[in-house]
Amino acid sequence: MERAVGPSAVLILGSVRGLLAESGEVRAAADAFGPDCIVLPIGEREREEIEVVLKEKGQLAAKGENDPDSQKPAHGPTGLPLEGIPKDFDDDPSDYEDFGLFVSSSDMVFMKRLSVWGEVEAPPPSYQEGIRYGSKRGVPVLAVDFDDDAYTEVFLRNVSAFTLIRQGRVLRKLAKRRFDGLTAEEFALSWDARINHLDGYRAVERAREERVAAGILGAARGHRRVLAIVELERMGGVLASLDRFAAALQTPSASGASAR
Repeated sequence: MERAVGPSAVLILGSVRGLLAESGEVRAAADAFGPDCIVLPIGEREREEIEVVLKEKGQLAAKGENDPDSQKPAHGPTGLPLEGIPKDFDDDPSDYEDFGLFVSSSDMVFMKRLSVWGEVEAPPPSYQEGIRYGSKRGVPVLAVDFDDDAYTEVFLRNVSAFTLIRQGRVLRKLAKRRFDGLTAEEFALSWDARINHLDGYRAVERAREERVAAGILGAARGHRRVLAIVELERMGGVLASLDRFAAALQTPSASGASAR
C-alpha cells in the first residue's frame, strides 16, 4: 500500500515474518520504488542481531568482534539457532511444554508451522533483505519499534500474571493445531488472531503499531521516498495509525481556524 505523507511517498509492504521467499518480494518492491530510506518494525537490539547474522553469512561488512573469522558463528546457514527445530513436536516436546515468558518459543512454533509453505529463516528474511539492500545502496535503515526497556514497560502495563498463564494455554493448543487449506498469508493472520486474542496482548500489539507508524511518519519528514517493511499481521493497524497521524498534521488547530 502506498501513502502520501506530506510531500513524501511511503510504500508499506506487509511481510510474512520468517518466510524465505519474502526477501525476493522486498528486493523487487525496493527496486521498483527506489526508496531513499527504509523502515523496519524492530528495535535496535534486533537490528544488531540481524547485522551479526548477515556478517556471519558474509553478506555484510564485518568489523572487530563481529568479524565472522574471529569467532564461531552462533547461527546455522539459515540464521536459525544451531540446535535447530524438532521435525516433529512429539520427537522433542521439551521446548514446547511450558512457554512462560519465553517469546522465542512461540516464534519457534510459528516458524515450524510456517515451514509448510516454504523454507523459513530467523531473523525474518524480509528484514535481513531490508538491511542488505540499504547497506549495498547507501540507503539509511531505521529501526523504529520499541527498544527492550520500552517494550518491557508496555508489556508489564498491559499483561497480567493471569493473562500470561492463559496465554501459555493458548500456545500449547496452537502447537498442535492444524492450519490446513490456508495460504501462508492466511496462516499468519489466523495465527495472529489466536495468539493475540487476549486483551492484554492485543493492547501491546496496538501500541507497537502506533510506535511503528510514528517512526514511518518521522522518516517521511526527512526523506521523500520511504519503504516501510512491516509484519503482515500489523499492516492494517500501522496504516490506520499512519493515516490518523497524517490527517492530524493537515488539520488546522481550532485557534488557527478561528483567527482566520
